This record gives sequence, structure tokens and C-alpha cells, in this order.
Amino acid sequence: MNKPRTRSENGEFALGAMLDPGLTPLFWPPANCDRESAWLAHLPFVNWLVCAMKPRVFVEIGSPNGVSYATCCAVVKRVEPNASCVAVDPCAGSNESVISKIH
Repeated sequence: MNKPRTRSENGEFALGAMLDPGLTPLFWPPANCDRESAWLAHLPFVNWLVCAMKPRVFVEIGSPNGVSYATCCAVVKRVEPNASCVAVDPCAGSNESVISKIH
């Protein structure tokens, strides 16, 4: 089995990919981490994904405790200040009440 290389051919460390500025969002602290959530481990990827996509409108369907929604909204506003964020929680009531909350 080959041993992984830690240095490039010219003797420098091969960290170029890890130093790519496009990965910076992976290291931003997530918003609203004051509660337990299955989303906590996924938030760095969500930060990166939102930055890569730069949405003008972000819609989250199902937002049980707000952790993912708060993080996404914070990142959306950071990369697209004029963007809109909407959460639709089908468990919050009937379809009519959910739709009226959007408009």
C-alpha cells in the first residue's frame, strides 16, 4: 500500500486545495447553535453550498427548530444582501395557513 504524500514533488507541502479561498465558508461559525439539531454537522457544507449558489430566494420546507434556517438566512444575507428567505413548515397548520404566511 502506498503511503500518502505530504509534500509535493518540489518539497513544498501540497496544501493548495485546502487553502482555496472558495472553501472559507466551511469555517464560518454557524448561526443559532444554541440548541441540539441533526443539522449541526451539515452546517459547514450548507455555508459553502449557499455561497456557491448565491440564491436570490431561499425557501426551506420544514423548519422544526430553526437551526438550519437561521444558518442559511445568515449566509444568504452575507453573500446576497437583497435576497429573501422563507420557511414553510407543513406541520405548523393547514396548507391554507402555510400559504398565507408566505404572501
